Amino acid sequence: MAMALTKEYQKLIRRFPLLPLHNDADHEAAMTVITELLDRNDTLAPEEAGYLTVLEQLVDTYEDNDPEVRALMARAADIPPAESLQYLMEQGNLTLSGLADEIGCDKGNLSSFLTGKRGLSKAIARKLAERFKVSIDLFLP
Repeated sequence: MAMALTKEYQKLIRRFPLLPLHNDADHEAAMTVITELLDRNDTLAPEEAGYLTVLEQLVDTYEDNDPEVRALMARAADIPPAESLQYLMEQGNLTLSGLADEIGCDKGNLSSFLTGKRGLSKAIARKLAERFKVSIDLFLP
């Protein structure tokens, strides 16, 4: 059964077609669209949610095939995700409250993550990846 293509979905396809990413500019543009969609994740129509899923897969494929990203991830493989976030926060002189406000999440969730009491949702990990311009894998076990 074919899904009806809503105007919102058609706008997404015109803005950023679902094609392989070829360079950092494509990657950055895709991450911008992903972040915007994640910000309204609770209100996405089914076809918009499907678009988001496919776009995330295209980003993951690009990141998996980027030699610089692979090298960084190889070095970071032994660093726990919470330590990675702590390091990035220190480098950017960011407070827990400031970062939580900036990415639109609960300060308690970040605090629990940093103390090892819980993991991050994929949505929050994606926002952190966009904020710090790193792979989402840095924040996931």
